[in-house]
Amino acid sequence: MQAGTRDGWENLEKNQQPDPVDVYVGGRVKQIRTRLGISQEKLGEYLGVTFQQIQKYEKGSNRISASRLYQIGAMLNTEIQFFFPPLLKNREFSNEGFSEPNESEFELKAKPTADTADLLEAFSRLQNNNVRKHILELVVQLAGDGAQKDPAS
Repeated sequence: MQAGTRDGWENLEKNQQPDPVDVYVGGRVKQIRTRLGISQEKLGEYLGVTFQQIQKYEKGSNRISASRLYQIGAMLNTEIQFFFPPLLKNREFSNEGFSEPNESEFELKAKPTADTADLLEAFSRLQNNNVRKHILELVVQLAGDGAQKDPAS
């Protein structure tokens, strides 16, 4: 086992900043966990780790391995791709490899609201994939029409 790693998870040195993708992934874990009303303790118990480890995952200070992310997705009934930022096109390449991403590239475009959480919770309970697909298409179409104004407002 290499120094600075434990069972495949990398821990940051004191002066090191977490990778923006790790922060994004951890933020998405926290986002879905809190929307579903699951505590860090409960998620940690399911994964066989402490709630402090869940905190480190959510902050991005400890990386989440692929198998651990798969377990988290199963626990939260969430597809793996939810946790990742969209692939960035036109990334700059240099002789040293990828350029450092701008942290704002990984921020969520929409801020969650109570309605968003209710919609997500109800949507996740739908069992029929065809129904899910049609509802998603409807929501995307409605949002594309300029977020129609509520007549009551």
